[in-house]
Amino acid sequence: MRKALPLLCLAALSACTAPDEAATSPAGAALRAGTEVNLLLATPLSSGGSKEGEPVHFIVSEPVVDASGNVLIPAGAPARGVVVWSRGATTFTALANQPARLAISLTSTTSVDGGEVVLCAHKDQPDEVLRFGRNDGGTTRSAEIDALWKNERVRNGLVALYEAMRTGSAPEGPARQDVELAVRELGLDDAERTIEGDGLSALIGALSRARAGEALQLAAPELSLLFSTLTELGSVVNDVGDRIAGMLKGANIRIPVGKRLTVYVAESTSVRIRP
Repeated sequence: MRKALPLLCLAALSACTAPDEAATSPAGAALRAGTEVNLLLATPLSSGGSKEGEPVHFIVSEPVVDASGNVLIPAGAPARGVVVWSRGATTFTALANQPARLAISLTSTTSVDGGEVVLCAHKDQPDEVLRFGRNDGGTTRSAEIDALWKNERVRNGLVALYEAMRTGSAPEGPARQDVELAVRELGLDDAERTIEGDGLSALIGALSRARAGEALQLAAPELSLLFSTLTELGSVVNDVGDRIAGMLKGANIRIPVGKRLTVYVAESTSVRIRP
């Protein structure tokens, strides 16, 4: 009888603790194929400039939630792709009727429980690549840049901004002041508010962390700053890049940082949700 008592106590303890363990066990939520995922491009792309096989980095710009409001993919989650086609346009390729081409393949993003979520560019054709054309680069500000290009400080500021977003290294001293002047002269109100003080370094630092897949580690204000400013600056940086590269005007394809894309979940999966 004495031997039975510990067993009875253990059984009673198990009965008491089992409901609590069940209550804290993660529940599974279905993330279905075809679900939309909104992304922000963190890697600039260009026909010929981007090399086939190079990785492409994105940030999830809006949380993906289920019908109950559970977050399945958080805003700031990294998403990945790879360049599959890239051919630049030159005088020779134009004569040979070989226009610029640029395409990427989406690979995956990360769910709230750390699992891999396979992505695709087209809901009905999940194996198809995402092709870009010359009109996919967003709104151009080339006319405004043309009007300001003769101003040496504005020109220097635009070039410094282009290099900062390309390399992930923020300019300092006079170069930073030139960037602030260029942004002000172009009337980029959101960007002007963002980069004042040490904001430019914070922006470039946040972009670098996003490219490294660390956007989820950013505080909410930093994420908000990243999302709100990149799209506005993207078209400017795109046009400046065309000038620096000396490419045939309008012939090459350039897709700027901050480009917004809607892609899809390619394969249904289950995501663990904790209450």
